[in-house]
Amino acid sequence: MALSKPSTSKSNKDRPRTFQEDWEMKYLFAETKTLKPICLICSTTVAIVKKYNLERHFKQNHSKFNQDYPEGSVLRTDFVNRKKRELCCQQNLFKKQSKEVESMVKASYKISLLLARKKKPFSDGEIVKEALSIFAQHCEDQNVKVSHFQEILLQDEWKTCPLISATKFKIL
Repeated sequence: MALSKPSTSKSNKDRPRTFQEDWEMKYLFAETKTLKPICLICSTTVAIVKKYNLERHFKQNHSKFNQDYPEGSVLRTDFVNRKKRELCCQQNLFKKQSKEVESMVKASYKISLLLARKKKPFSDGEIVKEALSIFAQHCEDQNVKVSHFQEILLQDEWKTCPLISATKFKIL
């Protein structure tokens, strides 16, 4: 029984699949931060970065696009650039809102911890002032809006901190 020799050629699994710049104009796909290409027309993603997959999607779903925007034309270039700007704006919007919410949650936890340590009610003015200064420190924006202060959960009905309630401790 002879032993088989290991294959010298790379298998398809070992080959790196990277997005090619020319696919952007040819098949109207853009690379995202998640490294999955996204269609600039319908905003769908392709699971595996392969030329065949992008080409198949483009031909099946957007077959008439080449008639309206011929390949290499100024119209097509303008369309791609406009769609890429829109995609970038969408991604930045979600990133900004996520960061803002994260800062507010951190501030809420710090305020709840402060109130619990001081054993004070939510209506105590000095503690709330100190708590709001903690909130302002955790907001990276220098222009903290009044609406952000109102969004912090400091009502009398909210007696448990979500983090602490998970461990069965109550804030009085």
